[in-house]
Amino acid sequence: MNIIKQLKVEYIGLASRTLETILLTNEKKQQKVVYLFNYEGLHFRIFESFIEVSNFFNNEPYKILKDYSIERFVDKYLEKYQFVS
Repeated sequence: MNIIKQLKVEYIGLASRTLETILLTNEKKQQKVVYLFNYEGLHFRIFESFIEVSNFFNNEPYKILKDYSIERFVDKYLEKYQFVS
């Protein structure tokens, strides 16, 4: 199971919209930074890079790792995120 550490929270426009920078660490001590956009606690998008976040906000093509409407599923996904060797 991965260790999840929130590094930074940025409020986007309203306090109910945030971009979290999250550090994941697995049992082999590998680390990965991911970005979580929380839209009013109703919609959560996980991005693998800040470039993808930027593309999302600039209405350019982007790729997300996962898209959820329930926060506990976000946590479960991050806990089990598989690092690429």
